[in-house]
Amino acid sequence: MAERQAEVGAAMRNMAVFLSWTLTSFLCHWCAKAFLSSIKMEIKSQQETEAKSLQLRHNFLGALLVTLVQMVLCYLCVDMKNNKGRNFLNVARVTHVLATFATNISMAMMFASSTFAIKLMEPITSAVTQYCILGTPLTPVAMASLPVIVGGAIAFSGNPLTDTSLSVGVGAAFASNIILAIRNLAIKKMGDDDKPVLTLNIRQSQLPLIASSMLGCSVLLLYLEKLKLLPPGAPYIIATCFLSGVFHVVYSYVSTGMVLTQLSVVSHAVANIMKRVLVVLLLYLGGTRQASAGNFLGLLVCVAGLFLYAWDKRPREQKSNTGSGNGVFSAISARSSVTVHGRRALLILCTACLALFACGTVFYGVPTAVATLSLTRQLQTSPMMDTIPSWSFGPDSLKKPSWRDLEPDVSGYLANDSLKIVDFLQKRLIHKPEESNFISNKLRTSLEVIKEAQRIHYNMFGDALRKFKYCMLLDTADHENKGDPAITAGEIYYLARSGLQIVYYCDTPKCSEAHIDRAAELAKKFSTDDLVILLSGGGNINKYAEHDDVRFLALKKFVGFQIFVFPQSIRVDNPHSKHWAMCQKLYCCNKNLTIVLRDLGSLDIARRHFNGSTRLLMAPDMVFNIGLVKRFISPAFDIMWVKRTDSESPGFKRIPRHPPHLRLHVSDWREFRSPSSGNSLERSFHTMVMGLFFLQRGRVVITDRLHGHILSTLLDIPHVLVDNKHRKLSNYFRTWNKGLQNVRVTDNLEEALAMALELLEIYKDTLPPRLPFMQISPAFKNISFTLPEMNYP
Repeated sequence: MAERQAEVGAAMRNMAVFLSWTLTSFLCHWCAKAFLSSIKMEIKSQQETEAKSLQLRHNFLGALLVTLVQMVLCYLCVDMKNNKGRNFLNVARVTHVLATFATNISMAMMFASSTFAIKLMEPITSAVTQYCILGTPLTPVAMASLPVIVGGAIAFSGNPLTDTSLSVGVGAAFASNIILAIRNLAIKKMGDDDKPVLTLNIRQSQLPLIASSMLGCSVLLLYLEKLKLLPPGAPYIIATCFLSGVFHVVYSYVSTGMVLTQLSVVSHAVANIMKRVLVVLLLYLGGTRQASAGNFLGLLVCVAGLFLYAWDKRPREQKSNTGSGNGVFSAISARSSVTVHGRRALLILCTACLALFACGTVFYGVPTAVATLSLTRQLQTSPMMDTIPSWSFGPDSLKKPSWRDLEPDVSGYLANDSLKIVDFLQKRLIHKPEESNFISNKLRTSLEVIKEAQRIHYNMFGDALRKFKYCMLLDTADHENKGDPAITAGEIYYLARSGLQIVYYCDTPKCSEAHIDRAAELAKKFSTDDLVILLSGGGNINKYAEHDDVRFLALKKFVGFQIFVFPQSIRVDNPHSKHWAMCQKLYCCNKNLTIVLRDLGSLDIARRHFNGSTRLLMAPDMVFNIGLVKRFISPAFDIMWVKRTDSESPGFKRIPRHPPHLRLHVSDWREFRSPSSGNSLERSFHTMVMGLFFLQRGRVVITDRLHGHILSTLLDIPHVLVDNKHRKLSNYFRTWNKGLQNVRVTDNLEEALAMALELLEIYKDTLPPRLPFMQISPAFKNISFTLPEMNYP
């Protein structure tokens, strides 16, 4: 009975050691990868080779920095002593540093999970190293398993020849395996002369002081960030670097002090198979990688080869090893160099670090990379309209979507850019707004474009508005120009999902000075840390003076409050006008003002003319927060031509004739009246829905309105954009949506009609049929052309 209890106790201790080994290894490498991704920057150069060289140098410096932190903490916290084998001890120390540096270089160059997949080959490299150094023979089975393991690991990590950084990453991971094999041999050789003693230099009584100091430093860093003495994100970067060092100390102590002392070098490496497979899976769940079926097949091949090698090795190890080496784990006995106090200190230190890690995660939210798509979701993509999210007009329409729902699938046509995309997904876009469209222009489908627009909003605006609980929303729209009310509806969806409570709003006519004065009095009841003043988006900076007047009033009346302008376009017809001079004066130099531009052209104008303390960002139009909408009426026309007649019209008066077997209707949605509503915001939503209704009247759409394009994208209706002389539509389209496959752009009406006919032909099998209001025989198809219908809305 006593022996049985002892066996159970030993098994439980072994399991605890194995789990702590796995968990701390995962946390160490997860934090290191988070740090390396946080400091990663996009280096641009006219010479591609120069840019790659600079990027490589930057990655090396980042890996060197995190390695330095890890080694300093190892030096301070862990001590390995050996009375006789001092030369082996020095070899072990040097190789440990080099192996850690090689691992960090590999993670800087590619996915952390790919690095670990290659490190799964450590049993093979250990065997080859023993053969080269000690003359230990390799069996035919071991030699046969080598190409299986190598091929599987490379298939898992991707083709290293397609990208220079990936090739360097694969090479660094291989080098880490070889160096670790030499380190482990050195440690075992020390054991032959005089067993090495591994001890923690931290006393149990010191741990509360260390934990409280770590917590105090964290609070101080967050406070300095709030005071803007540290750049945004600096505490996160510092914390991930430091924690990677702490967890490195813990898992190295467990690996060399608890496990390696009980196992042979090869058995230790084979035990690493189980540990590293679990770490790879944790890295997937932790979001540092997405994978295709081919990647996982490579991992399975690699693991199969490893177990083939382990199966071949097992009978000989049972004969050669004595006692403690049998099996993957033996009982960690009292003879181990790990003291009881050391175990307690290790447990307390690990618990303190996990608590600190959890606090940091709660404060910052899970980084962008943590929310990558789930494993099963990578294996198959469904048709877009069959995957409409429940948060579009559904029961979860006011619930914030998860990061996993918003991020793109990089296993399909985006696979060639997957490394850069995953790195981009980890960026805080508020720091580099001009790069916010990196993914958008690569996307081909409406659903992907919509999700990426929302992801950008939550990423960028989340940082800008994170601390606020309340808001005032000024300059909303409820008129019959369906695009502006759609902007208001998108803003309301975003605010509701983000948890910002609206305490006051006014539409443009009601935002008079008297009403703004009333709002300013209400604002005095809130602190500047709780309330933010929001101004609705659109395309009206300098174009429509009434909207600038509302913003000027807000700047005057809400002094001391943060003022945030949702995505806008800028149009400068007369650079010498008094109004433009006033815009340049008031928009340029206010540290409490943030203006979000919705295209690169507007961002360039703002940076040239508002060049002061005002923060300038770039993000897509707010209408995308409405989400994907499934068509809810059958079309009455083959082509619905949305033609504006105001100052932003392209100016074309004659619409070309079209084939008689088709119905083409031309009108502007201003005349398509919306139902009456109880208040302004309700009218905004009703008007937005009427815009969606209006566009669905056509199987395809031609539009010279920007929001005709955006709402058609929400409905996934193939459409043609007719640009005007100010390039409002093409500027926006080329900034965000130029990858869409079902959209065409032109400034010629004949081309626009030809493109619409082309879209009808391409999507004829997926577009809904036209209602049979007017059936014309196909026999007349090539005889004559017909003027479009323009006699009713």
